Amino acid sequence: MLNINETQFNDNFYRYKMHPLKITICSRFNRTQLENIDQIAKNLERNPKTILKYISGKLGVKATTDKLKRTFISGTSYTNEELQQVVYNFINQQILCKSCFNPETEEKDKLVLYCRACGEKSEIKK
Repeated sequence: MLNINETQFNDNFYRYKMHPLKITICSRFNRTQLENIDQIAKNLERNPKTILKYISGKLGVKATTDKLKRTFISGTSYTNEELQQVVYNFINQQILCKSCFNPETEEKDKLVLYCRACGEKSEIKK
């Protein structure tokens, strides 16, 4: 398990954890499968479609889900480290409170982030 706030990587007692991203590279179809995006979305308390939209926007590629609920990123293959860093960028921009850096936040009106820990309201940068 990884710490949600990547700056807390040395803190073994940090209570906010998420599963590391698992990928499979499908070289035949030139795409990357995100195996556990639903699990990560549950850890982050966000919709998986929101995370996929962010990833596809940042990488400039198309993200699709097939009939078997498998998620793919088309166009090229990415390493696990590259995609994990994009997930951490998503967390820094749209999950962590700008005041207390706590991940106990929720989206209000799709543009405002409300922190359940300190009560701070901040604007989400898209």
